[in-house]
Amino acid sequence: MRKFPNTPLISFFEDDFYAYHKCGAWPQRWDVPAITTLVRMVHPDTIIDLGCGEGRITWNLFESGFTGTILGVDNSVSARTAFQERFHDEERARFHSGDLRTSPLHGTKADLLVMGDATINSFRTQEEVRMLLRYITSSLTPQGHAIMVVYQDGILERFEKLSGAMDVVEFEDAEGIRRLLWRGVHYQDRDFRQNYFIEYQGHRFPGVLGVHRERIWESGEIIALAKEAGLSLKASELTRVDQGGAQGWPCDVLLLQMDRE
Repeated sequence: MRKFPNTPLISFFEDDFYAYHKCGAWPQRWDVPAITTLVRMVHPDTIIDLGCGEGRITWNLFESGFTGTILGVDNSVSARTAFQERFHDEERARFHSGDLRTSPLHGTKADLLVMGDATINSFRTQEEVRMLLRYITSSLTPQGHAIMVVYQDGILERFEKLSGAMDVVEFEDAEGIRRLLWRGVHYQDRDFRQNYFIEYQGHRFPGVLGVHRERIWESGEIIALAKEAGLSLKASELTRVDQGGAQGWPCDVLLLQMDRE
């Protein structure tokens, strides 16, 4: 950074990194079979896809035969654009732009809320998770359910061994040019940091930086916090990550149900 002080730091979910996700992350299906299995257990008519991105989970649920309606929720401008383009002729899919911290779904009640891809790790404190769970319970019908993807208990040792790793991947940017993305990770006391750099030539030399920071949760912790919020574990499915340094690592896909008073 001292040598290139003008290297911009941009959102990990927008602009140049949006193109990277489109190339690498959007086609992923590692959590889809387990989510689909649990969705079929509860037969929902309405679903909220929380942190939907461009609609990866929504798309796969429609492909699996789901015939109800899905509301995608995300605070990313790029996600909104991609979701609306992807489902422009699909009346069963709608998008709500907003952050659950500041934009609750007033009056919206769904039979099921889904969070794929271990999105729970974006909530970095117990209070943030409790806020998320309040949002979920306020968005569900009295007999509603929620699905979350969470790393299995005992996973933290693997993150400790991953800390310090660096890799590089090739992807195609918005202009169709093949570029390299460099990623370095650091883990300590559940704090997982990922720093990214996309290289460029010409007027954008040397490139752009992105930072993504998470808190690694294990399924037992989330089950306990969900219970406090009035959500009990109904069923779970095993899935495994199939990307990056966590490839092959186990996750529990939890099916939670609203407690009946």
